[in-house]
This record gives sequence, structure tokens and C-alpha cells, in this order.
Amino acid sequence: PAAEEALPVYRNLVQALQPYVDLYICETMSTADEALNAASQAVAFGGGKPVYVAWTLHERPGRGLRSGESVAQAYNKVAHLSLAGFLFNCTSPEAIVAALPELRTLTDKPIGCYANRMNEVSPAWTLDNEINTGRRSDLSTDYFVDMSKRCVAAGASIVGGCCGIGPKDIAALSEALTEA
Repeated sequence: PAAEEALPVYRNLVQALQPYVDLYICETMSTADEALNAASQAVAFGGGKPVYVAWTLHERPGRGLRSGESVAQAYNKVAHLSLAGFLFNCTSPEAIVAALPELRTLTDKPIGCYANRMNEVSPAWTLDNEINTGRRSDLSTDYFVDMSKRCVAAGASIVGGCCGIGPKDIAALSEALTEA
């Protein structure tokens, strides 16, 4: 929605959560404006708690956000805010691995990611319809761990999993990163 509609909603969410949270993650932001609207309210009304932005990327590596905006355009939209760090989430690990080097050139703040195990998301998908994306059968735990290690090598200091990534995957990632 337009800022006039979105800002009061985000403000209300931030104020309702403020006594109960340690930080805010404005996650799965698919446009630069969406990230700006959410993060600006978390910074302004979050009581000084850390605020992170997590963008969701186009599934095809190198194509920027789902909106078609580049990572640089998205970053520049929120760069003036006092954010604690920047993440990519709910996206294929391949798209994240491709985007992290660009993000690393834009900021010295913490960057990270939490990939999903979902099939490519249809542009027609919304929270309100019944389009089912399904899970990727080719994304094994070993592949998830390998891709996550590639994210760390690209500068990610925060790594985890999103939709379809389970406790077994996170345990294997934790073990692999502890050994490294």
C-alpha cells in the first residue's frame, strides 16, 4: 500500500510489540518502499531497539528484489535510517549467494540471510489466494549447508533458514559452522 496507508499500520505494530521484543526485523520486504515504510516506523517508534531489514529476492540470481528493483536501489532507499543490519530471506539460496556480494559493497554493517526451500514463487501468489508453491526436492540438507557456507564466505555473519528449512537443516548448519 501507499505510505499514507502503510505507515500507521507499521507504527501500530511497532508500538504494540515494543514492550515485548529485543529487536525488529522488517522481513520479506519485496520492494524498496515497503522496506522504507516498515523500517522507518520501527526506528522512530521502537524505543531505540535494533532494526534490521530483510528483503526477498527474485528467484533468478542477479535479478534484484521481487519488485525488479536492484539491491542497490533497495539499500539506498533505507540507507539514511539507523539500521543495525541487512538481510535476505524467504528466497532461494542461489539468489541469496548471488546478491550478498553486492550488499557487502554497500555497507559495513552486519549482513546475513535465511534461505527457503520453496519452489519458485509465482508472481500471482499472495497471502490471500490458494496458489501453492510447494517444496524443492533438490535442496537437501547438505546442499543447504553448502550454500549457507558460501553465504558466510560472501560476508554473511547472520545465517539461518526460512520456509521449508527445518531443525535438522539448522542443526547440520550449526555443526558445520562450529567445525569451520
